[in-house]
Amino acid sequence: MSTGQRFHIQVEALEDRTVPSVTPLVTGSAGGQVTLHGDVRGTWAASFANPGTGVHETLNGWGTVQPLGRVQASGDLQIPGFLRMGQWRGKLTLTDAQGSLTLSLLGPLAGNFGKTPGSLSYTITGGTGQYAGTSGHGTAGLQQMPPRMPRDTFGPVRPDYIIAAEFVLHF
Repeated sequence: MSTGQRFHIQVEALEDRTVPSVTPLVTGSAGGQVTLHGDVRGTWAASFANPGTGVHETLNGWGTVQPLGRVQASGDLQIPGFLRMGQWRGKLTLTDAQGSLTLSLLGPLAGNFGKTPGSLSYTITGGTGQYAGTSGHGTAGLQQMPPRMPRDTFGPVRPDYIIAAEFVLHF
């Protein structure tokens, strides 16, 4: 014989389920201090005006850099030439849908077309939109790969196209 157990089903009201915003939280907005974390990858092109004054490189790329998120990057580097001892100097702008950050880049002391420095120091010099008034500084690792010609399956060089020079900047 079974004992007649009864179950009472009840419905409870839940709290309101509001969808969270899809806008990323930016801790460094409105004048805050930030440290950048992430990678930017892209291509670079060099222009040689006068070997004595150095080389000017143009950088264009994309990546994910926190606290911004997905960014487009554009900027330039000036590399010391034969006639002067100096530092790699440049500017890089990181842009996303909420605004942009402009960075000043500075490498270690080098001379006579010094090789690519392993790292550059950066200082945030400006911001627009949500990043207006943001400041910060830190270091970024720089890797540059020169343009190269692809190899055919059987080994000879294919002269019909060149793979662009590439860079990686790691914050």
